Amino acid sequence: MSRILAVETATRACSAALLWNGECREVLRLERNRHAEILIPMARELLAEAGFGFADLDALAFGSGPGSFTGLRIGISVVQGLALGIDRPVVPVSSLWTLAARVNAPLVLAAFDARMEQVYWNLYRRVEGQGMEPLQEPRVDDPSSVRLPSEGDWVGAGSGCDAYGDALSAGQTAKLTLVHGVHPHAEDVARIAEAEFKAGRAVDPRDATPEYVRNQVVQQ
Repeated sequence: MSRILAVETATRACSAALLWNGECREVLRLERNRHAEILIPMARELLAEAGFGFADLDALAFGSGPGSFTGLRIGISVVQGLALGIDRPVVPVSSLWTLAARVNAPLVLAAFDARMEQVYWNLYRRVEGQGMEPLQEPRVDDPSSVRLPSEGDWVGAGSGCDAYGDALSAGQTAKLTLVHGVHPHAEDVARIAEAEFKAGRAVDPRDATPEYVRNQVVQQ
């Protein structure tokens, strides 16, 4: 079994997780603007509890976004620096995919508040024995422009649903149930990354990039 250290910093929920032998331990803190300060101590705490060092890892993984520009840069910088130091590959995992994996439902609308009255969003379907699969590429849109397929009962989660639930629900022909207060977790990054790592989809740390989705990351 692989030993994977994962981080998720796309939102105000900053988390790190260590996966080994099928077991996963996570530390998560809801502390906006402190990701750079707390992320490495969180990782060291997990490794110390498990009796591992960074050199004992097989790979590192990170939530690649979309999400907070600053948060994403902090997460990828930490993972790249650690991976280069121990010569290990990294596994990028979509933060929306990570969020969807946290929701116990067959059809999920994952949405983050993208500011500027927009949401980052994607649609996911749970496949028996395989977890969540995306139904399209991540997008950024006005909440009122998000449209669900008419078939099935959908569950919406994430800060985008928390902030724009009414606009996301309006005009839908499908049933949409919103669940609030759901955050992406590094534990789910680690579990998804393990499958991606085994499938040969890890990359060189120098080639790892965030998934911004929106080109304009700073409001003019």
